[in-house]
Amino acid sequence: MPATRPMHLIVSAGRSRAAAVARLLALLACLVACGVGSAAGTAVGFTLGIADEVVIGAWNMLRVETRDLPRSTLALLLDVGTLRDGEVPVELTFELSGGGGVNAFETELFVPPFRSLSWRVTTAERVVASGSLAGRETDGRPLDLVLASRGPASRAAIANAVGGGARVVEVSLSDLPVSPAAFDGVRSLTVEGSAPVDAVVAAAVAGASVVLAGGRDALAGPLAALVPQTGVATLGAGRVAVMDLPVTEAAVAAIGGAGNLGRPGQLLAAVLAQPLVATPRQAPVGAILIGSVAYAVLALIAISLGGAPGLLASVIVAAFSGFGAWRALRPPPPPYVGAVALAQVGGPLAIMHEALESLTLPRAVLDFPAGAAPVRPQAYSGSALAVTVPSPAWRSVTVRLPPRAVGAPLAVLGRSIRNDSSVPLTSVYVTGLGAQPDLAPGQVADLIPGEVGAYPDLYLSLVPALPDGTLVASSGCVGDQRCVVWLATVGTGAAPEAGTAEALATAPRGSGREPGSP
Repeated sequence: MPATRPMHLIVSAGRSRAAAVARLLALLACLVACGVGSAAGTAVGFTLGIADEVVIGAWNMLRVETRDLPRSTLALLLDVGTLRDGEVPVELTFELSGGGGVNAFETELFVPPFRSLSWRVTTAERVVASGSLAGRETDGRPLDLVLASRGPASRAAIANAVGGGARVVEVSLSDLPVSPAAFDGVRSLTVEGSAPVDAVVAAAVAGASVVLAGGRDALAGPLAALVPQTGVATLGAGRVAVMDLPVTEAAVAAIGGAGNLGRPGQLLAAVLAQPLVATPRQAPVGAILIGSVAYAVLALIAISLGGAPGLLASVIVAAFSGFGAWRALRPPPPPYVGAVALAQVGGPLAIMHEALESLTLPRAVLDFPAGAAPVRPQAYSGSALAVTVPSPAWRSVTVRLPPRAVGAPLAVLGRSIRNDSSVPLTSVYVTGLGAQPDLAPGQVADLIPGEVGAYPDLYLSLVPALPDGTLVASSGCVGDQRCVVWLATVGTGAAPEAGTAEALATAPRGSGREPGSP
């Protein structure tokens, strides 16, 4: 009987073990690749708007978080065109810091109506993350934010109580920004429990109606010190009120008390109805024609009578006349830049919305500060350093800047006003009461009946949009200073000074236009 050959068995077992090791290595490689792909997918967090809720026609918070990435670039591309105008591209790029751990980038972005929005984050080697948003998925209604600490609020009950147009959004503490510009599209904020005092102040200054639910006993130290015993504190364009109500009822009261004057972004559009830059004076065509005909007649007479000397005299006269006419008729040297700001005062703070206008004679690319956004839809590009807008010849470009909080230059003391600034307040006018005397720095004046309708051209489109009892004053509108129009509520238009739900719910409401819309 032939002997068995155990060597074949040994070789077969070796191959089996090698195959098993190969399959195990392949499985480990697949797991590593899947892990790397998952990590890359979560290496970037992109948020546009509070809690990812974008408000069209308003300033929105833009936040990008990167995790364990090298230096990278965020690129946004918007198409703000229409079917009639075609594509109108807007390109924005921002440099993102890199390194180990989490790195965050935040800014405020004005979001106009758009057809499409896409974004991507790229490193030197690859695209790390990208996304898009269609224009039909956006909404221009302002936000009604609810921060509840004892369970979710009933959004259906809030919407039914205030009407179907409410855009109620539940938020967490991490969703709340601390910049007034980021709250530009927020109509109301209801807080149950604790909240960062910086976020509460920023929301109120921007124009939101803020209600702290649960009564004064439920407030922490900073929030309790923010609101006086009267129950309501006016800050900038909004107010903060304390109410001993459940969060749902408090949210209904906050929405009902929003918009006493209307949003400052809307009112700035009324100021921009007047041009900020005067078009340079052009040479009168009639005078040029008359001068040319007179010179031609004189030149012909000089040549016919004087021959060669007459011709030489004509050339000399033409040279000197042309130089003199150019000196006399040429437009003033550029740049042609104008600026105006509208600020709404409430308590010690004010929210300021600014606009710049630049006029170019030849075709040019105009530079504006970082964060600027054109008032009218047009193509432009921007970064964290500057915004550039191409402009054709003899055209102006008007841009708006992110709103910011400033100190109030005046104080309303019952039926009196005081100038707390270092510059005079001029063109003082109170709607429904009439013109008032100018205020020197430190001066206190009582409000008295004056001439109704006696206000400058700058107020022509603004005053009709204001309720009675609104103080309008300006500063720096003479010379090369930046003109600022100040608004404050006095008299019958004053904000309610009682912290009850009825007082806020019956407060006058602003116009139905969306925040920041021109």
